[in-house]
Order: sequence, then structure tokens, then C-alpha cells
Amino acid sequence: MRGRPPSPPISHSEKTKPVAAAGFSGRSGPLRTAAWDFDAFQRLGLATPAGGHHCLAALGAADAGGESEATFRMYKLYSMQRSGNSYKVRLALAFLDAPYRAIEVDILRGESRTPDFLAKNPSGQVPLLETAPGRYLAESNAILWYLAVGTSLAPDTRMDRAEALQWMFFEQHALEPNIGSAYFWLCLVKGGRDLQTHALEDWLERGYAALQVMENHLKTNDYFAAGQLTIADIALYGYTHVADQCDFDLSMFPAVNAWLRRVEQTPGFVTMDWTPETAVADPAYFAAEA
Repeated sequence: MRGRPPSPPISHSEKTKPVAAAGFSGRSGPLRTAAWDFDAFQRLGLATPAGGHHCLAALGAADAGGESEATFRMYKLYSMQRSGNSYKVRLALAFLDAPYRAIEVDILRGESRTPDFLAKNPSGQVPLLETAPGRYLAESNAILWYLAVGTSLAPDTRMDRAEALQWMFFEQHALEPNIGSAYFWLCLVKGGRDLQTHALEDWLERGYAALQVMENHLKTNDYFAAGQLTIADIALYGYTHVADQCDFDLSMFPAVNAWLRRVEQTPGFVTMDWTPETAVADPAYFAAEA
């Protein structure tokens, strides 16, 4: 799989055009269609004339109680490179062309349990997104929803939004606890297979059941909600694409495999091992930035 290809519009259902992301240094990235463009953003207070800040920053400022993010350089994302949950957020940021600073947190070395990190996220988990100075958001799917609001990654209609959430809940209760757990113990933890022999059979049984649910849906749908790529697809992609690394045979799910390729062919896609230029790997950075 490739690293980071060029990024034309991401909409799959309508003719699109780029939207300027003034104040951000990333690639130009469209966030809607021509029918849902700058005027709509301006009426909602999410866009400004040239020189203003990005609509995502405006949304974050509103959520932070009105504090302007015009002076907030970019998001900070605390994540672990090989974590599927962390990758979901990095992939969404890549599709949206939203610049951010990636700070590597190795949970296997206890870096998410330090006093500095626990002050930011008492649960001691990654990913963790700093949306404004001192304002942190945990849980990968909550972060996905925060990032997607006002973009083509979030469905427009009430029912489409509910269906996206339905699949994101499914990912957390059926996919991540099984395929995600198998991936963690078999691929990331040295000797993990021996430590979790008793659990592997259950993970495989329940993980295959989740993949079959996805397969049945994808036999008649290209994506999981709204007929186009949304955060529901990103949430499900995170661990599905590594299932074959942890004893799952994906050859039995042709529709799932075709969907994986569709996601990977979407402009802006990045692989799990891709890192932004602003990556920081030194845990001491936590204290320096506190």
C-alpha cells in the first residue's frame, strides 16, 4: 500500500470543488460540495474571508466555550503508531487535510500512565486530541465525530447520521474487542500469543461473526452509511485492515476486501505507518508542553 497520494475531492456522490483552508498549512482539502459551500459555512459562522481560520478550528472554538483558535496553531494528537484506534483518527485527519502535531505515546512502555499524561486523560489511553489549549478529547470515535462535523465525512440527514453511529457502536462492541484484542496481543505484545491462548478462540469466533455482519451489509452497499465514505467506514477500517495479521482469514469475505480497497483508493488515504512531518516521539515533550 502506498503512503500519501495526491488529494482531490473526497465526495463520492456529487461533483465537488476544493474549499480554501486559510490559516492552515496542509494540502487544500474539500469539505463539501459546490451546493454546500462557503456561503453556507459563513452563515453558520464556520468560515471567514481570506486570512481567517479553518472551519474545523471554528467548531472547536465554539465547543471550547468561545475561545478563539485563530492563535492555536494546530491540533495535537497523542497516539501510538501501531494502534488501530489511534490510526482511525490519523486517517480522518488525513482525509480532511487538517494539519496536526502527532505525539507518539507507547502504551507498552507505560507512557500513557505518567502523571503528565494522566493529567490530560485520566483513563490513560490513546488516542487523545487536544482541540484547544488545555482542552482534551478522548475515545477514538468521539474524536472522529468531533472532526467530521461540518465536513463530508459526517452524513447530512438525521437517519444517515444515526446509521453512521450505529456502525461506530458496532465497531466498539463487536469488532474492536475481538479483532482489536487479537491484533494487540498477537502483533504488539512479545509472547502475547502464549499469554492469551485461552482467549484467542473466543476472539476468533466473535471476530468472524462481526466480519460476517459487515460482509452481509457490503454485498449490497459500497459503504456503511449515506452511500459514501464517512467516519463509520474509518472507524471500521482501523482494525479490519489488520485482521489478516492476527489469524483471521479475510479471503472468506470478498465484499469486505472490496470495501477495504475502496477506502484505500480514496484520495488523501494514508497507511498506518505514515507519520506527519510534525511527529514528536520524545515522552519528555509532555512535560515541556504541560
